[in-house]
This record gives sequence, structure tokens and C-alpha cells, in this order.
Amino acid sequence: MGIQHRLAAAYLPRLLEARAYRRATHPRVTVLMYHEVLPDELDIPSWLVVREARFRRQMRYLKRHFRVLSLDAAQDYMANAASQVKARRPPAVITFDDGYAGNFSCALPILRELRLPFTVYVSTAMLAEGGRFWHDRIIAALITAGRGRLSIETSAGTLEYSGSARLDARRWAGIERILTRLKDLAPAEREAIADRLDPDLKIPALRMMTPAELHELSASPLVTIGNHTHAHELLDQLDSDSASATILKAQTLLEEWTGRRPAHFAYPNGNYVGETAALVERLGMSTAVTGRSRPWLETDALFEIPRIGIGRFDNLNLFRARMCGLLQ
Repeated sequence: MGIQHRLAAAYLPRLLEARAYRRATHPRVTVLMYHEVLPDELDIPSWLVVREARFRRQMRYLKRHFRVLSLDAAQDYMANAASQVKARRPPAVITFDDGYAGNFSCALPILRELRLPFTVYVSTAMLAEGGRFWHDRIIAALITAGRGRLSIETSAGTLEYSGSARLDARRWAGIERILTRLKDLAPAEREAIADRLDPDLKIPALRMMTPAELHELSASPLVTIGNHTHAHELLDQLDSDSASATILKAQTLLEEWTGRRPAHFAYPNGNYVGETAALVERLGMSTAVTGRSRPWLETDALFEIPRIGIGRFDNLNLFRARMCGLLQ
């Protein structure tokens, strides 16, 4: 975390925040990217897991200061951006990636209480199979290593992990470095490494929703269900036929489980190339979101919409700084 982040986390003057909003002259929508929300007592020091109490404070802030839109409403807003008058409360969109169980058990009750719409992009494989993705299993294994060290043998060399950092945010930085290196490997090798670190799937890790939970979640009028591929493949590593197959398989399952065919898409890990965006459009989607960290502007293509990631280590001050564009 850089000095600017540390300062913002400690103190963000309201005057600075207000000035940042006034300087935003062009129509924009702030699209937020979450992954999981879990009760505070489930202490999982992963960036993916936002504590329930912190999430509630962030959502209350959004409720007071932003006009939270569904993804469809935001698309309409941006389609008419030229005629939009700058509003007192700028628009925002809440999204979640992957389909974790806490989206249903923790996030839904809070967002239903505050009447805030949101989108969940679902990767269907682990909902169908009841398992866990390779990255979640490796995160769990590294967290379980505690303050110790762990060596991971790969075809590209040995990756060394140390959990000795005192702060959870720094421990997570070490985990993230490992994950980044592993994403460059072939999918089969990543799965093999996860099997080696957690051969019996016994290490506590993030759980995905069941199809029944997803069905109940999708029944809420606040919820939009989006497609996030079947097995969370990195699409820039696939050929066109394979990319099409995983997207269409997820479409089929999501329609079967929810009764609706998704119209919105999220690139797993934000990985895509121009051909991927064109493919997603040909497959009938209306939008696709990326991991580029800034607001959605009227000049952005509908299949390259930026989002701002919010994670476990973003306190309310950091959240406010991200919302007003001070930490892009």
C-alpha cells in the first residue's frame, strides 16, 4: 500500500472529497467490483472477503451519497449521457464476481434492507459440482500456512511464500504474487498444484452458492445475474471455440437455474483481448465488465466497462477515496 493509500485510509477530508466530485465534469457511472461478504467472526485474511460490518457501512454511504442503479438502468443512463444533467447524487453500480455463498447469505439481506440493486456474475462449474476453484484452494492453503513458509514447485521454477508479515494486507500481497505467477501456467498445472496443496479439499475455503441458493437469489427484483464463464477460464488463454464453449455452457446452466438468460458478462480476472470482446457481443450479451480501475465513461465501449475493485482492506475512508476518484 503506497503513501497515498495510507494517508487516505487514516484520514480523508470531506472538503477534498467534495472537490473531487465537483471536478468530475463528464457523465460517468462508478461500477464497484466485490467478490465475497462474510460475517466478521469468519476471519479469512483474503482481499476477496469483505467483513459484513464494513460492507454495511460502505452500502449505507452509497445509499446516502449515490444513486445506485441496476446494470440495465446504468446502460440506459450512459446511452443518453449527452443529455444527462449533473445530478446531486452521481450514479453507481454494485457487482459481485464468481458466485460465492456469502452473496446470498450476507450481502443480499443488507442490500435488500437498503433497497439497493446489484449484479452477481456467476462461474457455474463449482456451483454444479460443489467444489472450489483452484485459486480459492491455493489461497486457503497459503492462509493455513500461517506465519510459516511454503515452497511451490512449478514448471517455471519454485515459488516461495512467507507468511511472516505482521499485517494481513502484506500477507495478502504475498499470496497475490503467488497467484499472479500461477495464472501464467497451463490450467491443468494450476489444478495439479491445488490438488497437491489441498489433496482432499479439506482446508477451509470460500464456498460457492448452490444452484438452489442462486435460484432464490435471482428471484429478488434487486438482483441481476450475469455470466462469468463456466470454469472461470482466463479467456485470453483460450481459442475462440473454447471461449465460446465455456460462455455458452454457463449461459445454459444459468438459464436452467434462474429461468432467465443472462445479458451481462464479466471477464474472469479481467483477462480479455479484442477478439474476446467481439465474441461476447456475438454471443448476445449487452455489456461486459473488465478489471480496469476507474469510472465508466461515455467513451467506453459496452464490452470494456471499467470497474473499481473493493476488498477486505478498504476501510470507509479508502472506500470514499475510491468512489470520488482519488485512488485510481
